[in-house]
Amino acid sequence: MLRLLTLLVFGVLKFALASRDNGFLSGDQRHMVLCLGAITTKHFTQGRATFVSFPEEGRGTSQRKLTQFGTDSHASLLYHILQEMHEDMLWQITTTCSRRTALAVRHDDCWKMDNYIIFTWSGEKDSVTDNLGHQVEELKQRNSWNNRAKFLVVLAENITEDAEQLAFTIMKELWEFHRILNVVVLIPQTRHMDLNTTTSTFDLYTWFPYQSEAKCANVEDVVLIDSWVLEDEGHFLTNVHLFPTKIQKNFHGCPLKVSAIDVLPLFMRNNYTDEENTTKHEYYGLEAECCKFIAETLNITPIFLPVSSFGLDVRVNMLGDLVNGDTDVTFGAYPLHELVYPHADPTVSYIDSYMNWYVPCGKPVPRMEKITEIFKASVWLMLALIFFLSVVVIWLGAKSAETYGLKESSSYTTICNSTQNIWAIFIGLAARDMPRTAKLRSYFCLFVWYCFIVSTLFQTYLTSFLVDPGVKERIRTLEELFQSDLVYHYHNENDEYLKFSFPYYYSRINLKREECDTTEDCLYDFLRIQTFTVIGHSFNVDYLISIIKNPELCTLDDAIYKLSFAMHFVKGSHLVDIFNDVIHGILQGGLIGKWWNDLTTNYKLLCAYNHSYIFPNFADFNHDGGDYFVFSVSHLQLAFYAIGVGSLVGFAVLAGEILHYKLFEKKSRVLTHKLKSRPRDKF
Repeated sequence: MLRLLTLLVFGVLKFALASRDNGFLSGDQRHMVLCLGAITTKHFTQGRATFVSFPEEGRGTSQRKLTQFGTDSHASLLYHILQEMHEDMLWQITTTCSRRTALAVRHDDCWKMDNYIIFTWSGEKDSVTDNLGHQVEELKQRNSWNNRAKFLVVLAENITEDAEQLAFTIMKELWEFHRILNVVVLIPQTRHMDLNTTTSTFDLYTWFPYQSEAKCANVEDVVLIDSWVLEDEGHFLTNVHLFPTKIQKNFHGCPLKVSAIDVLPLFMRNNYTDEENTTKHEYYGLEAECCKFIAETLNITPIFLPVSSFGLDVRVNMLGDLVNGDTDVTFGAYPLHELVYPHADPTVSYIDSYMNWYVPCGKPVPRMEKITEIFKASVWLMLALIFFLSVVVIWLGAKSAETYGLKESSSYTTICNSTQNIWAIFIGLAARDMPRTAKLRSYFCLFVWYCFIVSTLFQTYLTSFLVDPGVKERIRTLEELFQSDLVYHYHNENDEYLKFSFPYYYSRINLKREECDTTEDCLYDFLRIQTFTVIGHSFNVDYLISIIKNPELCTLDDAIYKLSFAMHFVKGSHLVDIFNDVIHGILQGGLIGKWWNDLTTNYKLLCAYNHSYIFPNFADFNHDGGDYFVFSVSHLQLAFYAIGVGSLVGFAVLAGEILHYKLFEKKSRVLTHKLKSRPRDKF
């Protein structure tokens, strides 16, 4: 009997659960389940997470489950909607109840929600908009928050106020306080066709920015995009796409507030007075051209806000302006930086630069030192050995020929004559006489070819080293730099950025320091003296030295940091994607390179035309004759040294001969004369 009762109870429960789908839903609620099911399957991003939020009923427990609503109509509706979504969707669904303690997440959630469904209704104390505001604020506290997702706001009860006005209020709040753009508001409506006939629909409202010059980034009106008709199984009236692209590539001349820092050559401004005596501003530079191209492409009117100065503090204040809405976009050598990500959204980077240590280049190697290093010491010794052996071989060969009665030239029969002839051949001159015998001629011919080859090699290297003897080894590593006695000349902005971004790296700099007024002054003095070191950005340095034909500029082998410059918008801005599309086109079209060439060309013309009025003017480092090489007396030092040594040797030999004559030859002649003048003995 007990077993039968148990089976009966289970059967009743099973029947009750099976019949729950239709037992606790009204006709309107059943259509809402069908409507939301159609929206989630046809209009939500497929395969991506969906977040469902609903307000607190005000009389449930703190358990994290829907049963806290008991048999309330709202709870029943949510239950069936979630059941429908779980049956039709094969991806993650997350639910939350406002004003409940959420699960603590101690790590950043790399998954951002792409779909949101927010149920809201009037409570005992709060209105629909108040509940909605509380729900969104709690959603923003989660790491998975994504204001660029698709939002569906569902009012789960009939309202008495104007539906269009309520939708306008909801969208205005979501846009102004939470920057939510891609939103659809579902409001149940009952219309009276006549005195006895009514029809019920679920009206779906949305809005579109930048529709005209008068309707820009503010919510001015809402659009009834579609309606769900509550007939039979229900259907959409027009069946259009509920989440179309809200921002098109035509802003209809709407203004865009721009804050840009003056940084040569990325953004520069020139003030002039027009015909009406009005001060105008002309903006130019690499990033200025990029901004003007984007504005022209998207039909935007950029409004450049004044930026008083530059430096790290100014950049931090510009981030504050973005957050407060005082400006829409900022740039001007603004790099991608991990400390900026929590406060602003960057576009794709369009300019890459490197922060480098610029150090003195290696000093030129003395030409005489380089010439002596043409051959190694062992080669020079071998040449000397071959020379002396050749002298001995030629001399012995000539003496041997005379021994056997063969006629040989007297130019090789003595050590002195043989040395003179071999030396003449060795330095590429003609010998006084040719050998006569076949053996000497054979050896003589081999020696001539040997000297020709060695002389050709020597002269080839000699000419190269006379033109460019090379440079000595320069400082290449950070350790070598810190061990040197160079003074670090710095500009305050670069120094602050390095200290702010890399505090450990900055603390290792143990060089003596001296401040420069501007980065241009630092670089100019460095090129002029090259007795200290500076830190510079490659984009700025490359622009300044573009006028110099052969700049003497050296860096360490490893850069300090690579910087990628981009525009920055307020966190969650919906303009990032459309700006990225235009920037991708700029990069693919090579416009950055074209603008760079135009900038450097104009800079060269400006420096050449106004040379005496520009300081520092890097055209000062262009010297005439840089395109060719001029041999001067200094390049003939080796020849003069050889002549000097030869003259000294000749003078010493002459002095020796004179002394020998006076000391020995003269006495010998006097003695001979005395012997001849003495009377001979007669026999």
